[in-house]
Amino acid sequence: MLRKSMLRAFVGLAAAVVSSSAWAGMANPSSLVEYSTKTLGLNEDARIRYEAISFFLLVLLLSAAAVRWLWNRFARDFPKLPRLGYLQSFTVVALWGLLFLVVLTMIAGARELMTPGTWRKSGLLYRLPDKPAPASDAAKPREGAKP
Repeated sequence: MLRKSMLRAFVGLAAAVVSSSAWAGMANPSSLVEYSTKTLGLNEDARIRYEAISFFLLVLLLSAAAVRWLWNRFARDFPKLPRLGYLQSFTVVALWGLLFLVVLTMIAGARELMTPGTWRKSGLLYRLPDKPAPASDAAKPREGAKP
């Protein structure tokens, strides 16, 4: 009985997502983002940020589902591994994301420590200056000095 209801829900969801037109005044799923940004009155920058955050959350949720599926697939072959729920897999993915954020921040900090003052802020990013810094007098060879 549960499988039938899950199959019906899946078919209904697939039909709603794949449909190209809507009946009885219901919104087309492909136009929801455009409709919501017009309704909220977002400008171009805010709309792009809204779409980026939505994409990030979608990838995060799908990654948690993939981790759960892979873990439980391996748990079949290794009986000592516990089954993993969705909330647990979401927590694992979020913690790994935070770990990568810390590591990448440390790498960026080490880059600045190894070359202090070299990187110049250009908008949101840091770039190397176009012209190299002038060489110091100690680095220039003197006239009449032996090489």
